[in-house]
Amino acid sequence: MLDICISGAKVYDGTGNPWYWGDIGVKEGRIVAIGIVRQRAREIIDGTDLVVCPGFVDVHTHADGIIGNSTADNVIRQGVTTVVSGNCGGSGFPIKDTLDRVEASAPAINYATLVGHGTIRCRVMGMASRKPTLKELTHVKEYAYCDRVSRQEHKSYNLIDGKLSQEEIVSVDMDSSPPPSHLLSQHIWKRLPSFEDPDAKSVCEPGIGAVGDGKADDTDALQKAIDRYTKVFLPKGTYKISRTLILRKNTQLFGIAKAHTSIVTSEDWLPTEETPMLMTVDDANATTYLANMNIGFNTRDTKHDFFNLVT
Repeated sequence: MLDICISGAKVYDGTGNPWYWGDIGVKEGRIVAIGIVRQRAREIIDGTDLVVCPGFVDVHTHADGIIGNSTADNVIRQGVTTVVSGNCGGSGFPIKDTLDRVEASAPAINYATLVGHGTIRCRVMGMASRKPTLKELTHVKEYAYCDRVSRQEHKSYNLIDGKLSQEEIVSVDMDSSPPPSHLLSQHIWKRLPSFEDPDAKSVCEPGIGAVGDGKADDTDALQKAIDRYTKVFLPKGTYKISRTLILRKNTQLFGIAKAHTSIVTSEDWLPTEETPMLMTVDDANATTYLANMNIGFNTRDTKHDFFNLVT
Protein backbone atom coordinates (compact mmCIF):
# COMPACT_ATOMS: atom_id res chain seq x y z
CA MET A 1 0.00 0.00 0.00
CA LEU A 2 1.18 3.50 -0.83
CA ASP A 3 1.41 6.24 1.73
CA ILE A 4 0.27 8.98 -0.67
CA CYS A 5 -1.20 9.06 -4.15
CA ILE A 6 -1.48 12.35 -6.06
CA SER A 7 -4.09 11.66 -8.71
CA GLY A 8 -4.92 13.36 -11.97
CA ALA A 9 -2.24 16.06 -11.94
CA LYS A 10 -0.26 17.66 -14.75
CA VAL A 11 3.10 15.88 -14.56
CA TYR A 12 6.33 17.53 -15.71
CA ASP A 13 8.94 14.79 -15.21
CA GLY A 14 12.03 16.96 -15.68
CA THR A 15 13.27 15.12 -18.79
CA GLY A 16 12.22 17.88 -21.18
CA ASN A 17 9.21 15.94 -22.44
CA PRO A 18 5.80 17.65 -22.68
CA TRP A 19 3.61 17.45 -19.61
CA TYR A 20 1.03 14.67 -19.29
CA TRP A 21 -1.86 13.78 -17.02
CA GLY A 22 -0.79 11.23 -14.43
CA ASP A 23 -0.70 9.97 -10.88
CA ILE A 24 2.21 9.99 -8.43
CA GLY A 25 2.64 7.22 -5.87
CA VAL A 26 4.73 7.86 -2.76
CA LYS A 27 5.90 5.34 -0.19
CA GLU A 28 8.25 5.91 2.74
CA GLY A 29 9.14 9.38 1.46
CA ARG A 30 10.05 8.27 -2.06
CA ILE A 31 8.26 8.35 -5.41
CA VAL A 32 7.67 4.72 -6.40
CA ALA A 33 5.16 5.07 -9.23
CA ILE A 34 4.36 7.59 -11.98
CA GLY A 35 1.61 7.32 -14.58
CA ILE A 36 -1.60 5.42 -13.98
CA VAL A 37 -1.32 4.29 -10.36
CA ARG A 38 -3.78 1.57 -9.37
CA GLN A 39 -2.37 0.77 -5.93
CA ARG A 40 -4.35 1.78 -2.87
CA ALA A 41 -3.02 4.61 -0.74
CA ARG A 42 -3.56 5.78 2.82
CA GLU A 43 -3.95 9.36 1.59
CA ILE A 44 -5.20 10.53 -1.80
CA ILE A 45 -4.55 14.08 -2.99
CA ASP A 46 -6.70 15.35 -5.84
CA GLY A 47 -4.26 16.78 -8.39
CA THR A 48 -6.89 18.39 -10.62
CA ASP A 49 -5.66 21.82 -11.76
CA LEU A 50 -2.34 21.18 -10.01
CA VAL A 51 1.17 20.63 -11.41
CA VAL A 52 3.66 18.07 -10.13
CA CYS A 53 7.31 18.50 -11.11
CA PRO A 54 10.82 17.95 -9.68
CA GLY A 55 11.81 20.46 -7.02
CA PHE A 56 13.52 23.63 -8.18
CA VAL A 57 17.14 24.38 -7.32
CA ASP A 58 17.78 27.97 -6.19
CA VAL A 59 21.51 28.51 -6.75
CA HIS A 60 21.65 32.08 -5.40
CA THR A 61 20.31 32.39 -1.87
CA HIS A 62 21.32 33.70 1.53
CA ALA A 63 19.64 30.83 3.30
CA ASP A 64 22.03 30.70 6.25
CA GLY A 65 18.95 31.22 8.44
CA ILE A 66 17.77 27.70 7.61
CA ILE A 67 19.20 26.60 10.97
CA GLY A 68 16.45 28.54 12.78
CA ASN A 69 13.75 27.82 10.19
CA SER A 70 14.11 24.16 9.36
CA THR A 71 10.64 23.84 7.79
CA ALA A 72 11.70 26.39 5.13
CA ASP A 73 8.08 27.24 4.34
CA ASN A 74 9.10 30.32 2.36
CA VAL A 75 10.92 28.26 -0.27
CA ILE A 76 8.96 25.01 -0.09
CA ARG A 77 5.78 26.87 -0.99
CA GLN A 78 7.53 28.10 -4.16
CA GLY A 79 8.52 24.60 -5.21
CA VAL A 80 12.18 24.99 -4.22
CA THR A 81 13.70 21.88 -2.65
CA THR A 82 17.43 22.69 -2.90
CA VAL A 83 19.17 25.96 -2.01
CA VAL A 84 22.77 27.09 -2.42
CA SER A 85 23.87 29.61 0.19
CA GLY A 86 27.12 31.51 0.79
CA ASN A 87 26.66 33.84 -2.17
CA CYS A 88 28.00 37.38 -2.67
CA GLY A 89 31.18 36.57 -0.78
CA GLY A 90 29.58 35.82 2.60
CA SER A 91 29.13 32.41 4.22
CA GLY A 92 29.21 30.59 7.51
CA PHE A 93 32.66 29.74 8.79
CA PRO A 94 34.18 27.25 9.23
CA ILE A 95 32.03 25.58 6.59
CA LYS A 96 32.26 22.19 8.25
CA ASP A 97 30.75 23.59 11.46
CA THR A 98 28.01 25.33 9.47
CA LEU A 99 27.08 22.12 7.67
CA ASP A 100 27.06 20.21 10.97
CA ARG A 101 24.58 22.72 12.46
CA VAL A 102 22.40 22.59 9.36
CA GLU A 103 22.35 18.81 9.40
CA ALA A 104 21.48 18.77 13.11
CA SER A 105 18.50 21.05 12.46
CA ALA A 106 17.06 18.48 9.99
CA PRO A 107 15.88 20.96 7.34
CA ALA A 108 13.00 20.10 5.04
CA ILE A 109 15.11 21.00 1.97
CA ASN A 110 18.53 20.18 0.60
CA TYR A 111 21.23 22.70 1.53
CA ALA A 112 24.60 23.48 -0.02
CA THR A 113 26.91 26.41 0.51
CA LEU A 114 29.79 28.20 -1.14
CA VAL A 115 32.86 29.30 0.80
CA GLY A 116 32.55 33.08 1.04
CA HIS A 117 35.72 34.81 -0.16
CA GLY A 118 34.70 37.95 1.74
CA THR A 119 34.25 35.99 4.94
CA ILE A 120 37.70 34.45 4.62
CA ARG A 121 39.29 37.79 3.74
CA CYS A 122 37.77 39.44 6.83
CA ARG A 123 38.95 36.51 8.91
CA VAL A 124 42.53 37.19 7.80
CA MET A 125 42.75 40.99 7.47
CA GLY A 126 39.57 42.44 8.94
CA MET A 127 37.93 45.29 7.05
CA ALA A 128 41.20 46.80 5.79
CA SER A 129 40.56 48.56 2.47
CA ARG A 130 43.69 47.52 0.60
CA LYS A 131 45.21 44.63 -1.29
CA PRO A 132 46.34 41.73 0.91
CA THR A 133 50.02 41.09 1.35
CA LEU A 134 51.35 37.87 -0.15
CA LYS A 135 51.42 36.33 3.29
CA GLU A 136 47.82 37.33 3.97
CA LEU A 137 46.77 36.00 0.58
CA THR A 138 48.41 32.69 1.39
CA HIS A 139 46.45 32.51 4.65
CA VAL A 140 43.25 33.18 2.69
CA LYS A 141 44.17 30.24 0.46
CA GLU A 142 44.89 28.18 3.59
CA TYR A 143 41.37 28.70 4.87
CA ALA A 144 39.80 27.87 1.49
CA TYR A 145 42.00 24.79 1.05
CA CYS A 146 41.30 23.53 4.56
CA ASP A 147 37.56 24.05 4.23
CA ARG A 148 37.66 21.66 1.28
CA VAL A 149 39.71 19.06 3.17
CA SER A 150 37.52 19.50 6.25
CA ARG A 151 34.39 18.68 4.27
CA GLN A 152 36.03 15.62 2.74
CA GLU A 153 37.29 14.24 6.06
CA HIS A 154 34.49 15.60 8.28
CA LYS A 155 37.00 17.35 10.55
CA SER A 156 37.88 21.01 11.04
CA TYR A 157 41.38 21.82 9.82
CA ASN A 158 43.69 24.79 9.38
CA LEU A 159 46.98 24.78 7.53
CA ILE A 160 49.76 25.90 9.87
CA ASP A 161 53.39 25.92 8.74
CA GLY A 162 52.44 23.81 5.76
CA LYS A 163 50.79 21.04 7.79
CA LEU A 164 47.14 20.30 8.45
CA SER A 165 46.26 21.09 12.04
CA GLN A 166 43.10 21.34 14.12
CA GLU A 167 44.54 24.33 15.95
CA GLU A 168 43.06 27.76 15.29
CA ILE A 169 45.00 30.47 13.42
CA VAL A 170 44.79 33.34 15.91
CA SER A 171 46.98 35.94 14.21
CA VAL A 172 48.59 36.79 10.90
CA ASP A 173 51.84 38.71 10.52
CA MET A 174 51.09 41.88 8.54
CA ASP A 175 54.43 42.19 6.73
CA SER A 176 54.84 41.98 2.97
CA SER A 177 57.53 39.30 2.84
CA PRO A 178 56.97 36.43 0.40
CA PRO A 179 55.08 33.43 1.82
CA PRO A 180 57.05 30.25 2.56
CA SER A 181 57.79 28.22 -0.54
CA HIS A 182 56.22 25.09 0.94
CA LEU A 183 52.91 26.93 1.27
CA LEU A 184 53.08 28.06 -2.33
CA SER A 185 53.71 24.52 -3.52
CA GLN A 186 50.96 23.26 -1.21
CA HIS A 187 48.45 25.43 -3.05
CA ILE A 188 50.13 25.27 -6.47
CA TRP A 189 49.86 29.03 -6.16
CA LYS A 190 50.65 31.32 -9.04
CA ARG A 191 49.58 34.90 -9.51
CA LEU A 192 47.65 35.43 -12.73
CA PRO A 193 48.05 38.64 -14.77
CA SER A 194 45.62 41.51 -14.34
CA PHE A 195 44.81 44.62 -16.35
CA GLU A 196 45.70 46.54 -13.15
CA ASP A 197 49.33 45.38 -13.33
CA PRO A 198 51.61 48.32 -14.11
CA ASP A 199 53.37 46.35 -16.85
CA ALA A 200 50.11 45.26 -18.55
CA LYS A 201 49.60 47.01 -21.89
CA SER A 202 46.19 47.63 -23.39
CA VAL A 203 45.99 47.02 -27.13
CA CYS A 204 43.85 50.17 -27.37
CA GLU A 205 46.56 52.47 -26.01
CA PRO A 206 48.03 55.17 -28.29
CA GLY A 207 50.94 53.71 -30.19
CA ILE A 208 49.24 50.33 -30.52
CA GLY A 209 45.90 51.42 -31.86
CA ALA A 210 43.49 48.49 -31.77
CA VAL A 211 39.85 49.51 -32.19
CA GLY A 212 37.86 46.48 -31.02
CA ASP A 213 34.63 47.44 -32.79
CA GLY A 214 34.27 44.20 -34.75
CA LYS A 215 34.68 46.11 -38.02
CA ALA A 216 38.25 47.39 -38.21
CA ASP A 217 41.11 44.95 -38.87
CA ASP A 218 43.09 44.85 -35.61
CA THR A 219 45.66 42.25 -36.73
CA ASP A 220 48.63 44.64 -36.94
CA ALA A 221 47.82 46.31 -33.63
CA LEU A 222 47.48 43.02 -31.74
CA GLN A 223 50.66 41.59 -33.26
CA LYS A 224 52.54 44.80 -32.42
CA ALA A 225 51.47 44.53 -28.77
CA ILE A 226 52.42 40.84 -28.64
CA ASP A 227 55.87 41.56 -30.13
CA ARG A 228 56.58 44.42 -27.72
CA TYR A 229 55.06 43.36 -24.40
CA THR A 230 54.62 40.28 -22.22
CA LYS A 231 51.27 41.16 -20.64
CA VAL A 232 48.85 42.11 -23.40
CA PHE A 233 45.37 43.18 -22.27
CA LEU A 234 42.33 43.29 -24.55
CA PRO A 235 39.62 45.59 -23.12
CA LYS A 236 35.94 44.96 -23.77
CA GLY A 237 35.39 44.68 -27.51
CA THR A 238 35.52 42.48 -30.60
CA TYR A 239 38.93 42.36 -32.30
CA LYS A 240 38.94 41.23 -35.92
CA ILE A 241 42.07 39.58 -37.37
CA SER A 242 42.89 38.53 -40.94
CA ARG A 243 45.97 36.35 -40.38
CA THR A 244 47.67 34.24 -37.71
CA LEU A 245 48.79 35.94 -34.52
CA ILE A 246 52.27 34.69 -33.54
CA LEU A 247 52.66 34.46 -29.77
CA ARG A 248 55.99 34.58 -27.95
CA LYS A 249 56.98 31.92 -25.41
CA ASN A 250 56.07 34.18 -22.48
CA THR A 251 53.06 36.00 -23.98
CA GLN A 252 50.22 36.59 -21.52
CA LEU A 253 47.19 37.50 -23.62
CA PHE A 254 44.00 38.16 -21.68
CA GLY A 255 40.72 40.04 -21.79
CA ILE A 256 37.98 41.10 -19.36
CA ALA A 257 35.77 38.01 -19.65
CA LYS A 258 34.60 35.61 -22.33
CA ALA A 259 31.31 37.48 -22.60
CA HIS A 260 33.02 40.85 -23.14
CA THR A 261 36.27 40.28 -25.07
CA SER A 262 36.41 38.42 -28.40
CA ILE A 263 38.94 37.76 -31.13
CA VAL A 264 37.25 36.81 -34.41
CA THR A 265 38.41 36.23 -37.96
CA SER A 266 37.61 38.54 -40.84
CA GLU A 267 34.79 37.37 -43.08
CA ASP A 268 37.15 36.46 -45.93
CA TRP A 269 39.69 34.46 -43.92
CA LEU A 270 39.22 30.84 -42.87
CA PRO A 271 42.04 29.55 -40.61
CA THR A 272 43.48 26.09 -41.21
CA GLU A 273 45.78 23.78 -39.27
CA GLU A 274 48.73 25.35 -41.07
CA THR A 275 47.47 28.91 -40.55
CA PRO A 276 45.60 28.92 -37.21
CA MET A 277 44.22 31.99 -35.49
CA LEU A 278 46.87 31.79 -32.77
CA MET A 279 50.24 30.07 -32.97
CA THR A 280 52.48 29.33 -29.99
CA VAL A 281 56.19 28.60 -30.07
CA ASP A 282 57.52 25.06 -30.14
CA ASP A 283 59.06 25.15 -26.66
CA ALA A 284 58.23 22.80 -23.79
CA ASN A 285 59.26 25.50 -21.32
CA ALA A 286 56.96 28.16 -22.79
CA THR A 287 54.76 29.99 -20.28
CA THR A 288 52.12 31.23 -22.73
CA TYR A 289 48.91 32.33 -21.02
CA LEU A 290 45.49 32.88 -22.64
CA ALA A 291 42.39 33.71 -20.61
CA ASN A 292 39.16 35.66 -20.22
CA MET A 293 38.20 35.97 -23.87
CA ASN A 294 36.21 34.28 -26.60
CA ILE A 295 38.09 33.19 -29.74
CA GLY A 296 36.15 32.05 -32.79
CA PHE A 297 35.50 32.18 -36.51
CA ASN A 298 33.43 34.98 -38.00
CA THR A 299 32.06 33.30 -41.11
CA ARG A 300 28.69 31.86 -42.00
CA ASP A 301 30.29 28.85 -43.70
CA THR A 302 31.80 27.58 -40.45
CA LYS A 303 29.77 25.49 -38.01
CA HIS A 304 32.47 25.38 -35.34
CA ASP A 305 33.63 27.94 -32.81
CA PHE A 306 37.22 27.08 -31.90
CA PHE A 307 40.83 28.01 -32.45
CA ASN A 308 44.06 26.10 -33.01
CA LEU A 309 47.25 26.29 -31.01
CA VAL A 310 50.30 24.91 -32.80
CA THR A 311 53.03 23.85 -30.37
